[in-house]
This record gives sequence, C-alpha cells and structure tokens, in this order.
Amino acid sequence: MKQKRIPALLGFTLSAIVLSGCTLSPETSMIRLKKEAQANAAEYETDISENPSSVQHPSGTTLRTLTDAPGHYQNSFESDSGRLLVMTDADVEIPEAGQVTSVTVSQHELNQDGFDKITEIFFPEAVFYTDSSYLQMTKSDWQKQIDNLKKYIVDGNLDPYYYGTDENGNYIFDIEETLKTYESHQQNAPEEKELVEIKPQFGLEEDMEEFGTFVHENDFSGIASTPDGLVYYYTVQGNGAVPMNVRIERRRERSDMNLTPLWSAWQSMKLSEAELPEEDALIQEIGITLKEARELAEEKIEKLGLSYMELKDWDYGILWESGDGGGYSSDLLMDTGYLLHYTRKINGIPVTYTLDGGGSLEDMDSEYDTWGYETLDFIITKDGLDTVNFCNQYEVDAISEEALTLLPFSEILEIYEKIIKQQNSYLDDADYTRTYHINRITLGYTRIYDPTVDSTTGTLVPVWDFFGSFEDTPDNGIKLERHDYLNALAYQSFLTVNAVDGSIINRSLGY
Repeated sequence: MKQKRIPALLGFTLSAIVLSGCTLSPETSMIRLKKEAQANAAEYETDISENPSSVQHPSGTTLRTLTDAPGHYQNSFESDSGRLLVMTDADVEIPEAGQVTSVTVSQHELNQDGFDKITEIFFPEAVFYTDSSYLQMTKSDWQKQIDNLKKYIVDGNLDPYYYGTDENGNYIFDIEETLKTYESHQQNAPEEKELVEIKPQFGLEEDMEEFGTFVHENDFSGIASTPDGLVYYYTVQGNGAVPMNVRIERRRERSDMNLTPLWSAWQSMKLSEAELPEEDALIQEIGITLKEARELAEEKIEKLGLSYMELKDWDYGILWESGDGGGYSSDLLMDTGYLLHYTRKINGIPVTYTLDGGGSLEDMDSEYDTWGYETLDFIITKDGLDTVNFCNQYEVDAISEEALTLLPFSEILEIYEKIIKQQNSYLDDADYTRTYHINRITLGYTRIYDPTVDSTTGTLVPVWDFFGSFEDTPDNGIKLERHDYLNALAYQSFLTVNAVDGSIINRSLGY
C-alpha cells in the first residue's frame, strides 16, 4: 500500500492555530467598538435578526476605492536573517459595498423548542437510539476485527496502523496482545444488539452504574436511523462554554475499528501532493453537481430561518479511512462529496470563513468562559446529507449607523510585513528556513469579544485576512519528519488585521 503522509488535513475538525503575541489590551479598538455598539443598542432596537439591512451605503463609493486596494497584489520580502521568505501573489477580495459599520451580536440560546425544530427539519421520520445500545459490539462484530488482525499476522504485517516503534525497537502497537484482548471481548459480547429507543431532548437521565444517575440537562447524544437506511450520530449542546453546538454526522461501517472515516478538503490534499483523482474525474465520482448540493443544504437553511447565511467557500471532499500513524492512499477512499461553508452577510459584508473555530483559552489557568465563532457547514454526497456542523449562532442586537473609517491598504501591508516577521522571529535561531506563499487577501467581518468582561456578547468588525501556505526546509537538505514540511490547509488565515486600527486579532482566541 503506497501512502502519502499528509501532515495536517482539513477535515471537519476546526483546529486552533495560535498566533503568538496577538492578544489585545482593554484599551484597543475591540473594546472601544464593543462599548460603542452597546451604547447604540438602545437607539436601534428594531428587530433585525431576520432581515438585518438598515444601513444605506453612499452612492458612488466602494470599499475598494476607500481603501485604495488593488485587485491583485504581488510582492516578496524576507527577514534580516534570511530564514524567512514571504512571497505574496494574491487576489485582493473586497465586498461590493460602499461602507462598513460595527455590529453588536450576542449568543443565541438553544432551548427545547429550538432543539425540536432542528430535529424535525433534519430527521422528520427517524428512530432514535442511545449511543451505548446502538454502538455495542456483537460477537460477529468482534469476529471481523479478530479476522483482520489474524490476516495481518499471516501477511507478516505487524504494524498495520503505522504506529512505529519505541526507543527499544518494539512495536508500539502490540498486535498479538491486541488479538487476545479482542478475543476476550468477544466472549462477553451479545449475539445481537439490545437497542434502546429514546426521544431527542434535554434532561435525559443516564445510568452511570456505581457513579449513580447523570442528568444531561443541556446536552443530548444519540443515534438517528432514517427510513432510507442511513444512520447518523446526532449530538446537541445547549449552553455552557459552547453555548450552541449541533452536530449531525453519517455513521459508516468501518472495515477496521482502528481506522476512522475522515473527511478532508481536496484542495488541501492536492497541495500536499496526495494521490487524488483530477477535478473532472472527481466531479464524475461525486455523482451530483454543486448546484444540486447547494439546493439540498439551502433547503435546510431556509427551514431553519437562516436566510442571511450565504455560501462563502466550498471545496470537494474526500472521505477516507484514516489511521493514527498512516497517511492517505487511493485504496482508503470511501466516498466523495462537497464541503459547503456558509457565513452570515450583513449589509453586503460577509463574515470571512476561516479554518479556526475560535473560543480557545489564553492558558490552562484561565477561568472565564469562552465563545467560538458562528459556524454552519454541510457535507453533501450523492446519497444526500452527510454532515452538518452548526455552532454558536449569533443574535444580531444592533447595527451602528456610523460608517467605520478603514485604514488604507498600503498601511495594512506595512503591518502585515512587520507582524509576519515578528511572529516568525524564532526562525533566526532555527536549523531550517520557512517560505510563505500568500495567495489570497480578503476583507470581511469577524467577531471579537472580551471574555474577561462578558463572554456572551461581541462585535462584528472588518478585518483583513492573509491566506496561503508555508514550507519548511532544513539546512542540511535532508528530508526529516520534523522539517521539510508543507502546511497547505485551505482557509487557514496566517494573519488577521483589524481594518479600522491595524491591531492584530488572534483567530484562535477571538480577540
């Protein structure tokens, strides 16, 4: 099996890419804008959550004109040590609007009524079971896993999942010991699953045996079985550190319990030189058009009352069986589809979609609650809905009527060059060099907040994001696992600059 190791993949897990030295003090524009928007809230109390479009744009002006930004920007620079090279060859994407204002938002509370609405929209005729009853392994399930291990042993493949060896040269994955464990589990497994039906709702009780009964007051986790034979994991969280999290994910039978189905972005995998079908062949493989996929997703969006959410970015998706130590190969391919990323648009200004979900803590000793970004993602295949990720819906509380003054694009570029150098200053003492390839620069909204004051309200502010990839090359030219590494994740922003005052926003933290 020829595998191409992909150091990092865009699945539907939102990774936290921390930008060093980017936290803002209470005196920065984030807090000023937030307080200003809150002060305006009383004056603009009209309900704008369904149709947030109360600001009139001056005629004859555009944001591109106001910022004096080109349609395309090309440049290169390096650090004083020469260990950092940044090559920019990027389209400059700017919304077609005449002005941009600050917008106050707050957390949407997901109650039982909202939970019921979501369930009815996505699973109108499904039967629901407890996770523990549906996912329990039967004797025949364990036999399949036992047969897999025995085949590996017969074939002489004692490290089938690429865990490697320890410092003594012993395999980290002990296949013989694992086989004994599986055989022991099989002896105690039932012949058939003993399914337990449940109703999707908050407040279900779970028997934790010697630990007593646990009440799931604000969360739910279960299995949905639909009339067409598809099965989904269905999890919902109502509040807490993640105030809203709805996750729907199709369950697929795995050929091996040590391999996990993983959706990855075709664009990222192509940049990592994985062996993938070409675009025309991939479209043929998917079996439906992008238009058909959008229609299915946007039918659900309309029923959810989210007409202000628009498709911001999309990619082809590759579903493959991933192991802890192995990489991608064509024989691991399970399915293909479309990855659709929707974001809110207000007065012609979209929220920029990035890989980062936000809501991270500054350090493990932080005691305040955090708040991730609003997220609405779909994966659509020829079988229909595969995955939904709907998190942290915003309530739009107020839109300021005052247009924000944006910095000239030339000043943004000066900040970009300065901060990229600062963030990579550690390379001066490293044994490798790094080359960035920035191929996309965007202007759009992001949400900022101050968790030390209030983690339930925030402000949408305009920001510039710089997307692309980077590659590390060791001094000795020898390819090492640590170096000679390509980071080519689609939609990973390497820098986020406040378009109003030039302050740096940490995407992982959200401020």
